[in-house]
Amino acid sequence: MTGKIILVGNEKGGTGKTTISVNLAGMAALQGLDVLLVDADPGQQSAAKWTARRQEFHPEAKPLNCVSATGRRLDTVLEDLARRYQVVVVDTGAEDSAELRAAATVASLMLVPVQPEQFDFWTLPTAEAIYQRAQRLNPDLGCKVVLNRIPHQTLDQALADATAFMAEHVPALPRDFVPVVGRTAYGKANAEGLAIHEMPKRDPKAASEMQRLYREVFDGD
Repeated sequence: MTGKIILVGNEKGGTGKTTISVNLAGMAALQGLDVLLVDADPGQQSAAKWTARRQEFHPEAKPLNCVSATGRRLDTVLEDLARRYQVVVVDTGAEDSAELRAAATVASLMLVPVQPEQFDFWTLPTAEAIYQRAQRLNPDLGCKVVLNRIPHQTLDQALADATAFMAEHVPALPRDFVPVVGRTAYGKANAEGLAIHEMPKRDPKAASEMQRLYREVFDGD
């Protein structure tokens, strides 16, 4: 049986791609799934660094494997890995890269994190184009936009603004947003090499948000 490939990608930096990747991988591991985190960012390698901190400072945490894989043939690499793991979470870099496009052609789901800002919204047409092109080769590819790092005071307005922009400019992208509020807890967990639910002093709201995202991603599995 082939595993589920979750692609987390956007051409813009600072949208929280790695935070989402490591938390999804961490929660899947908690559920007893055989998970692999793939760092497909040839520049930052943030997911690999997070995993190294996890191994160094929290050996008691549930083991989570991470490999680095880049290049135009990433699709072939991911297909091979999906035959060996139940879940493969792919963290791509902050650009419209060969890795992002290749991964989309074999992924089960493409997650596109964006912040509720105009600069981020302007990147969505590129995400739409990548999604539509990948669907020609991968008709089962799903897509979800994660409205990320939302100021809690402006949650409703952020959702309204994103909905309006997408309806006008990127109609092919689904608008069933998964909202995630910007919380300091995520940064603290990242620094420790832990997923948000693994923190000794857990932020219940942040943990609840990631649990909701996890359910959205693995709905029906």
